[in-house]
Amino acid sequence: MKRFAVSKNLSSALDMEIKLFSSIKSLIEKAKGNVLSKANTELVLLNWNIGKLIKSQILMDEKSEYGEKIVATLSQQLSLEFGKGYTTSALFRMIKFYDTFPDLEIVATVSDRSCLDAHLKQANATKITQLIADAGYDGQNVYSQLASVNIKPLIPPARGSPSLSKEHCSVRQKGINYIDKKGLYAWQTKNDYGRRTKVENTIYRYKEMIGRKLNARLWDNQDAELHLGCFILNTFTNLGMPESVKI
Repeated sequence: MKRFAVSKNLSSALDMEIKLFSSIKSLIEKAKGNVLSKANTELVLLNWNIGKLIKSQILMDEKSEYGEKIVATLSQQLSLEFGKGYTTSALFRMIKFYDTFPDLEIVATVSDRSCLDAHLKQANATKITQLIADAGYDGQNVYSQLASVNIKPLIPPARGSPSLSKEHCSVRQKGINYIDKKGLYAWQTKNDYGRRTKVENTIYRYKEMIGRKLNARLWDNQDAELHLGCFILNTFTNLGMPESVKI
């Protein structure tokens, strides 16, 4: 009887694994049909749906002994069928994405501006005094969010965009007036806007020298991995950096 019960459980797990693979395969193939016209949106929704499928079908019971094994097997099958992008770590990130944003309507409208609130909560807004961003963040909701937590925005207004406030003393309007009078370069120099470029260059160096993705799956382990990577990068920096000259 026990042997029969074990065989039945294994058969059930295999059936579930096959159905899950087929469902995700169908999602990927459907998304590829729209990828040329809506690449970013389709990719975000695809990752969310994959995370939802895995979570709802095999990881709903956190004590499931088959969970991690099935995700690993699923990763191998998807990688063989579709190539890179479906490692075990990537699939667990999709699950975490679904857990963080369970509302499909929010995910469907995801953008730099709509993600700001989550970023601020994750980064502890009480320790942030300024936000330096590109014109993609130029929106009334961004200015309102930053004002509510006493963060100074350093965001160039989108080219040709109208004022977002009738008050001439608003932060955004002051920026527009300054740029109209002295030019964008003068505004960037006044606010030391070049710091943003330095940060982006540092992240690029990290990706090129340490790696473009995290190997750890758990949040605490990812945090430790990032600290170690930054320590290595700082060690390289202390050994010597090239001298750059403006031409």
